[in-house]
Amino acid sequence: STNTINFGSLAVNTVNSSPGNIDVSFATNATNGGTIYVSGTNAGLASMTASHTISSVSGNLVALGQGFGAQGVSVTQSTGGPLTLVAPYSTVAGDVVGIIDTTIRSMFDSAGPITGGNGSFVLKAKPSAVTPSAADYSETLTVIATGRF
Repeated sequence: STNTINFGSLAVNTVNSSPGNIDVSFATNATNGGTIYVSGTNAGLASMTASHTISSVSGNLVALGQGFGAQGVSVTQSTGGPLTLVAPYSTVAGDVVGIIDTTIRSMFDSAGPITGGNGSFVLKAKPSAVTPSAADYSETLTVIATGRF
């Protein structure tokens, strides 16, 4: 399915959290569980108009000049699993994010069969004072779930 998250205007030199979380559902009967992966098309928030990208990073956005990334929020399951967050997305507090770039990276993992698995993550972005202003900053994320038989 397709989801759209609109940050609206981003405050400069401030960590901006997406107004909603991205939720992923997962179930598999695979003996060795499975993994949910994430990747991004632009490796950050890219603007064609400004010819600029707020690059995706792993780290604490408070300490960085600018950046974009994802932070795990929660994991639950009905049975099995358990579903867990994988580093660098597993810090669920503050403004520490994991990179989302063109590399397919694991975000959630289950060690065994699972039903009713749900994972949630938030996106965070920080433009600097010299980030060019534009209305078309965007990123396309791909989320893939696989079973390990």
